[in-house]
Amino acid sequence: MVWSSFTALRTEATQWTDEKALQSNLVVEGQLIHQRRISRKCSFFDLASVAAGSNGERERLEVILKIIDDELSLEEVDAIRYRLKVGDIVHIRGFVERLDNGTSILRPMKLSKMQHKYLKKRKKEAKQCNQAESALVEALVPQVQTLFNTGPFLEDANNAQLVNQASLLLGMHPDEATDAILDVAIKLGKPFAVVPCCVFGNTFPERRLANGSKVLSYENLVEYLEAKHPNIEKAFLPFDGKNLVLFRRPQTSNDVV
Repeated sequence: MVWSSFTALRTEATQWTDEKALQSNLVVEGQLIHQRRISRKCSFFDLASVAAGSNGERERLEVILKIIDDELSLEEVDAIRYRLKVGDIVHIRGFVERLDNGTSILRPMKLSKMQHKYLKKRKKEAKQCNQAESALVEALVPQVQTLFNTGPFLEDANNAQLVNQASLLLGMHPDEATDAILDVAIKLGKPFAVVPCCVFGNTFPERRLANGSKVLSYENLVEYLEAKHPNIEKAFLPFDGKNLVLFRRPQTSNDVV
């Protein structure tokens, strides 16, 4: 099927079943799109709301990145897309293996065919511009299974280096790690995007709203997290379930942490 606009594609895609989405090869503005594989010449973010099959997370990471798209050039967006795939963006989850009080999980992940193509393209462009060959290599994403916080975690030099090198702290329904993601990001001046879910009111009795009341509901949690920094923004993402994202954009020279 050939589409001349993303609006027309979205309109019909909302009627598709997962099976239909998996079987469809879409050509948009002359570029082939198969499931999530989207050419640089197409809008990587515009298709984020289109269901791409039975994967429960669908295009959530791509949608989250859309919130900072307005601040980035096409080249910077490309760089973030690549780093997300190969692990330079820290993805924090608080429920993997149900470790107590949250954990930082950086999942091992091999490069896909599309990422190999990206590397090849980058090398070719560098040679054409007489630039030194990029040091991009295939590697596993580092995985750390430990308590993620502003204390002992960051006191470890290796952990601190890992976070400092990251472009973004990202939490998708991170459960007990929710507070820590914002606290670490604010402490180190990092942009972040967090989609909070469960409250864990009994686990964190020290949480308090501005009026002194306890954080016991989802609405309380959002209010409590927003109060951590004046530059925190929020938006709603187009997928089912808890879909409110709290985020802070990359800092400019005029920003004050």
